[in-house]
Amino acid sequence: MIDRVHSASPYESRYGFCRALRVGDRIIVAGTAPIEADGTSVAEEAYAQTQRCIAIMLEPLGQLGGAPADVVQTRMFITDPLDADDIGRAHGEARARRGVRRLSTRRDDGRGRRPARPPLACRDGAGGNLRTMSDSPRV
Repeated sequence: MIDRVHSASPYESRYGFCRALRVGDRIIVAGTAPIEADGTSVAEEAYAQTQRCIAIMLEPLGQLGGAPADVVQTRMFITDPLDADDIGRAHGEARARRGVRRLSTRRDDGRGRRPARPPLACRDGAGGNLRTMSDSPRV
């Protein structure tokens, strides 16, 4: 059985995906960009966008039986290396609130494009059985 969670993203129906799904003991969370229900993004600053991405990613975990403390890995896809410190700071602050350092990977995309920043992905585990993995699409 597959349980799916949809968000307010206007791109889910257009592009044919859901925010997260659970298959057995796995939760898979789609990659995230700071897109609001109306298709707009939050402030231009990478720090605020990262905070929004993290909030979007964590919401479906609870709906599918996981929790923020279950996150064991995140991936940050950064489109402008000049934003790396702000993105890392927001990411680190979110992690520090949970009191545990998890695995994390940062990928800088040197293509020079500046789409909504930064798409994020997470991999979660709870009780040793729940695993979440996400591939982050470019928006």
